[in-house]
Amino acid sequence: MRLTRLAAAAVTLAAALSMTGPAWASEASTSRLAGCSDVKNGWSNGNVFAFNQPNCGGVMLGYTGGNDPDWNAAGGGFVNASNKAVSVLNDGGTDPNGLTVVAFYDQTNYNYVYGYRCLDMGDWVPDLSGLVYYRADHLTPALVKNTISSHQWVTRSACASGSWMG
Repeated sequence: MRLTRLAAAAVTLAAALSMTGPAWASEASTSRLAGCSDVKNGWSNGNVFAFNQPNCGGVMLGYTGGNDPDWNAAGGGFVNASNKAVSVLNDGGTDPNGLTVVAFYDQTNYNYVYGYRCLDMGDWVPDLSGLVYYRADHLTPALVKNTISSHQWVTRSACASGSWMG
């Protein structure tokens, strides 16, 4: 009888925790996360996320449903985050204008001259190591890991065939 009550209490506690959401949701900027799939399943859609460790772990550098022309400046969802991203997630939703893809840039203000990479809706990159920016001029691109400085939401047609990641 005692074991039955303990089991019932455990089920009740588990159900209560699942309804309140992940424990880290209220402290996302400083908490350790279990992985990109947990972030995707634990947050409402419509946001792009970046983290300073692989698999959406470590510190969340920021998240936003909008554009951010400078990951170091306040006001766009990311602050003091330039050149720190190791993993990224696009948990965007549907958009009437088709802006469901996130373009990440090596430079601020969406400057694509030194390269960019696109991430489709629902995709994530658990480790940016080894991934380089796409450059239309075919000059030597920089590595993406620890170099993202801005992002914006774009349509699929705004991304060149060689620019996709994820």
